[in-house]
Amino acid sequence: MKQLFKKHLRPLCIGLSLTAILVTVSSWKNNVEVENPIPGVTSVINTTFAVVDAETEMLVPSNKIYHRSEALELKKSLENMLSENSQSLAVNLALVKYHACAPNFAGGFKGVAMQHAANIYRLNAYIGCLAYEYIYIQNNDFIHAEEWYKLSLACRLQEGMEWREVVFSKQASFGVGVKGAFSNGRVQALYENLYGTHKRKIMISKSTTEPTFTLVPDFLRGNNSQTSGRLIFTPF
Repeated sequence: MKQLFKKHLRPLCIGLSLTAILVTVSSWKNNVEVENPIPGVTSVINTTFAVVDAETEMLVPSNKIYHRSEALELKKSLENMLSENSQSLAVNLALVKYHACAPNFAGGFKGVAMQHAANIYRLNAYIGCLAYEYIYIQNNDFIHAEEWYKLSLACRLQEGMEWREVVFSKQASFGVGVKGAFSNGRVQALYENLYGTHKRKIMISKSTTEPTFTLVPDFLRGNNSQTSGRLIFTPF
């Protein structure tokens, strides 16, 4: 019986997709001030996606496969943590990933993932946009995923941050991804423009060292052909 659950819970490994109905969530305003921040908790305003995702990885390891009972116990634990600290970006993002990837019989529901993405958006608009993008990518809905990526570019540049850009001009039949320290090693999608070039702009911390990235052509098919490069500065 445990092997059966292991087989069906494979989608809980972060990065695999499921099909489900996505509900519409109303947009929140970009610049929302957070009242009474909790001492000792990473600032919800001036923080990076990489920091939040690293914290989330500790809560929901991406390399683990859960049996149904383990998944439900994890879900309950995350919900208890959220009730104690509703402003935690990491816990909200962990629940986004859980509900975006878990099958219904393990308590996963795309609508709930959207609600937690809305919580993140209210606290940090940029990371919130990436959370929405993640949900739609897991559902293979790249049209709406790209819309949320584009909305992330309209977010206010946070103090101590800057925009960087990666460009890929070669052919990629099934999409291109980019990863680096700015994404905690996660592969993020690049989007194609009218001229066949794939691009992505990223908000990262200013640093004295030049940030680098790794491109993953055809990442939707798991192509291991990768190339490295430097992020281009974009002053906007």
